[in-house]
Amino acid sequence: MVQGLCEFLPVSSSGHLRLVERLFGIQSNLLIFEIAVHLGTLLAVLVVYRQHVGNLLRGLFLGGDARRLLVMLLIATLPAAIVGPQVDDWVESLPLSAVGLSLIGTAVVLTFTRNAQHNTKRLNQVTARTAFGIGLAQALAILPGLSRSGVTITAALLAGLAPGEAASFSFLLAIPVILGAGVLGAHRFLEADQPPDLVLLLLGATTAAVVGFVTLLLVQHILKRGRLWWFAPYCFLLGVATILVGWRL
Repeated sequence: MVQGLCEFLPVSSSGHLRLVERLFGIQSNLLIFEIAVHLGTLLAVLVVYRQHVGNLLRGLFLGGDARRLLVMLLIATLPAAIVGPQVDDWVESLPLSAVGLSLIGTAVVLTFTRNAQHNTKRLNQVTARTAFGIGLAQALAILPGLSRSGVTITAALLAGLAPGEAASFSFLLAIPVILGAGVLGAHRFLEADQPPDLVLLLLGATTAAVVGFVTLLLVQHILKRGRLWWFAPYCFLLGVATILVGWRL
């Protein structure tokens, strides 16, 4: 449920998962479970944006705007694809106070989304420079607590994309990132001393998919009303609380 809500709301799923682990005193490595629930949210994206995904697949063969958008998504994927594997172990070792600072960073970023509901640029107007800028924002969101959806949507809005188009680009961009994380984590599944409980993995992934589907529709509605910045106070207060808790532990 946490993954399904926070992957698409601009509040950082990785940060919230880290907090939930600490709240329930979970000490074991949850990477395999986290990959499973991320794949659940991937399914939600594929369902909600099935028309876009179909157009992208057809664009491979037919060209046109769909192929151009596919190229822009690939450009935007490059920064995270390069940086992610290099800092994975370092990110896992970050203290809770670092998560709090990143949540405050998310709050600051979200304040820049005010008054962006009048943007008019469409997906077919995304340039390579814009795509790479959004990709850099996504690479920064490797930090737990810095919302991937929040920073990528904000970057797209600042580039002039209409709110709905900014959301589409951000969530379509999540597809290769989640798939890549699944591929990188697959070896840990195979090398595990004790095979994980497949029933629990399926339950987690299914829950994330259902909650994520509903949350995606909610985010689309919030963006159309230009209210994404409403999540800034929540992220700021949670960030401060996380820092205080992190200093005491």
